[in-house]
Amino acid sequence: MAARWRNGDGAAVVAVFALAIWVGGLVALGACAAPIVFRIVPAPQSGDAMGAVFQRFDGLAVACGVVLLACEAMRIRFEPSASYATRNMRLATRTRTALSIFAVAAAIYGGTQLSPRIVELHAAGAVRGSGDDGAELERIHRRAESGPPRPGPPPPPGDIRMKRPDGPLPSGFMNHDYVLTFSIRNSEKARTLVELCKGPWQGDEVTASTWEISNDLNPDQMEKQVLELLEEGDRACYYYLSDSKRIFRVVLS
Repeated sequence: MAARWRNGDGAAVVAVFALAIWVGGLVALGACAAPIVFRIVPAPQSGDAMGAVFQRFDGLAVACGVVLLACEAMRIRFEPSASYATRNMRLATRTRTALSIFAVAAAIYGGTQLSPRIVELHAAGAVRGSGDDGAELERIHRRAESGPPRPGPPPPPGDIRMKRPDGPLPSGFMNHDYVLTFSIRNSEKARTLVELCKGPWQGDEVTASTWEISNDLNPDQMEKQVLELLEEGDRACYYYLSDSKRIFRVVLS
């Protein structure tokens, strides 16, 4: 009986190490590395870089999953027999096994379906939220990133939270990468640019013709889309914070 417990405990220790490597890697890449890379490195290089990193990590995740399942099989093999196991012990074993199988299946699906498709779309020049390929890329990213919402703690009694008012932005710090302002006489083309700012570029309105925006486009790609909407006499300008910490202005006409 004691030997069975010792063997099961050894498998449990190995399983915990494999799970720590797996979950720790996910947190390090998804919560730490990816946001910084996408903020600092321009597209499409940022997508290519993180795609290669996640593809390599997928192999590590699947390997950790295989170790986890092997350890789970050993734990089941060396756990107390039915005559010693309580109902709660049997329920805990079934739950643990089901969760392990589900996690490994998710890792295999991500490594064989999601990551390769993301890399393929990035290689084809897709930009999240722009065009059919961009819409598909957005859906795949959301599927890969999806998880249960994490509700924050309730505010203390009497605490009044400031909410962003509807409509144009008030004074305050910027939450976006660019400030775009434009003067377009053709109302249809002006409306098209506003729709880009509202939708794929995730913008907030400052005035009817000035928006704070964020997107995965590099400056050349964004300029190309804006220039397609400008006619003779029209003008657009965007500003962003350069690496030298000075605001850079780009004028388009």
